[in-house]
Amino acid sequence: MIKLAILVPRRSDLTLEEFKTHWKDIHGPLFSSQPEVKRYVRKYIQVHSTGEHLDQFPVASFDGIAEIWFDQMEDINKVFGTENYLKTIAPDEAKFIDRENILWIYATENIVIDLKNQQ
Repeated sequence: MIKLAILVPRRSDLTLEEFKTHWKDIHGPLFSSQPEVKRYVRKYIQVHSTGEHLDQFPVASFDGIAEIWFDQMEDINKVFGTENYLKTIAPDEAKFIDRENILWIYATENIVIDLKNQQ
């Protein structure tokens, strides 16, 4: 299983609440409705910043993280490398994401603590 983590900054003309509302209520359902997404994406989670911080810790310059699971690396391009993505998903992303400053991390998980599976 491959986990794609996308570090997502909002457009500078949007508040954090406007960004989160668009991502949750418009983009999430739009992305999830696409045929390629239904076929290749195993899990999709939006991690939204609360906007809070603790003084002793630096705050990242991102407003959220998209976590998207795929069976294999090749499946990522079967979603993000399609004409449908370019014509449908990317234009919506441009409405709320600072697309020039997103970062992608391709990863596998190493679960250290999982309380829900403890007896």
